[in-house]
Amino acid sequence: MRRFLLVMAFIICAAMLMTAQTNEALLKRWNQEIGFWGGYSPDSTIGIGEARDRKFFELNAQYAITIWAGQHVALKWVSELVPVALLHDPNESYFNSLLQQQTGYRAGATTYGGGVTPLGMQVNFRNGHRLQPFLDAHAGLLYFTRQEPVPNSSQLNFTFNFGAGVQIFTRRRSSLLMGYKYHHISNNETAPENPGVDNNELYMGYLWRWK
Repeated sequence: MRRFLLVMAFIICAAMLMTAQTNEALLKRWNQEIGFWGGYSPDSTIGIGEARDRKFFELNAQYAITIWAGQHVALKWVSELVPVALLHDPNESYFNSLLQQQTGYRAGATTYGGGVTPLGMQVNFRNGHRLQPFLDAHAGLLYFTRQEPVPNSSQLNFTFNFGAGVQIFTRRRSSLLMGYKYHHISNNETAPENPGVDNNELYMGYLWRWK
C-alpha cells in the first residue's frame, strides 16, 4: 500500500511538471460529468471502526456538476449510485469476557450490498490543466443481504469517506480518475452491535463530460 502511494505521488508530481494549461481541461460552472469507478481494499484497519480482516470492493456510477469554477480551483457536487458492494468477512468466534465463554460463531462469507452516496463534494486544483489533483468527501448508505459486519448488527449501514486523487483529462470530453479513499461503514448505533469497518480503498474510473 505505501509503495503504491509513493509511486502514485511520484507519477503525479512528474506529470504536473510536464502538463500545460489547456481549454480542453478547463472546468466551467454547470459543467456536468457522468461515469463510473471501481475500488478495492484488501484489508480493514482499526480507526473509527473496530472490525478486522474485512475486504471491500465497490463499483459506483457517478454524476458530478461543477457548482463553482475559478482560474485555478473548481468545486463539484458529486452523487453516486452503488449497484455493487462486496464485503468479505473472515471466520469468527465471538467471546464474552464477562461470562468467560464463547457466545457464537459465524462462517466467513462475501456479502452483497448496494446503495447510494448522494452527498459528495470534490475540489479540483490546477483547473485548466490536463492533470488536476483533487480532495473529496462523501456520505451515503449501503444495504447488505445479511447483518454486517457482525451478527446482531444491521443490514442497513451508513457510509462516509474522504480522500485524494487525480483527474487526468485524456480528451476534450473524457477523463480518468485515480485515487485513495478512507472508507467507513457503520450502522450509527441503530443496532445492538456496531463495531464499524474502516477500509483503505484504492480506485480507478472514467468520466465523460457532456456539457
